[in-house]
Amino acid sequence: GEATVYATTADGTTLTDSCYVTVLPVYVTDILLSADSLHLTIHEGVSESATLIATVLPDNATFRTVEWSTSDSTVLLVTPEGRVTGLQPGTAKVFATATDDSGIQVSCPVTVELFNSLSEVIAADPDRFVIYDILGRRLSSITASGLYIINGKMTYILR
Repeated sequence: GEATVYATTADGTTLTDSCYVTVLPVYVTDILLSADSLHLTIHEGVSESATLIATVLPDNATFRTVEWSTSDSTVLLVTPEGRVTGLQPGTAKVFATATDDSGIQVSCPVTVELFNSLSEVIAADPDRFVIYDILGRRLSSITASGLYIINGKMTYILR
C-alpha cells in the first residue's frame, strides 16, 4: 500500500515534515504440495478422500493463501481446504494457485479407481493397508473370508 507519514515536533517549534511511503508486497515464488500424486478409490459407493497441504514460499509472502481447483470436476471434487474426493473413475489434476497475482500454480495428478470389493482395493495397493487376523497376527494379504482388522477397523471380508 501507499501512505504519507507526517511528523510534527512536540517542543513548540512547530517544525513539520512528511514522507511518502510505498510498501511493496512479497510475492509467492513457489508452492509445495504434501503429495506428488494421489490414488483414490471408490468402493461400494463410498468415495475415498485425501487432503493436500500447500506450503507457500517464501515464508514472508504477503498473501499466503492458495485457491484449489481441478482439471475435471466430473472425476474429482476439491474443497477450499484442499480435501480431494474421487467422484468417478478417471484421472485429473488438482491445482493450487497463489492468490497474490504472482501466477504461481502447481498441480498434483490424481487417479480414481472403482473397486467392487475391499479385497480388490487391498490387492491393488497393499502398502496402504495394515492387516491383522483376529488373533492379532500381521498379514500381507487376505486369502479367505473372515474377520480382519484393517487399518485399525474390524472388517468382515467375504470372498
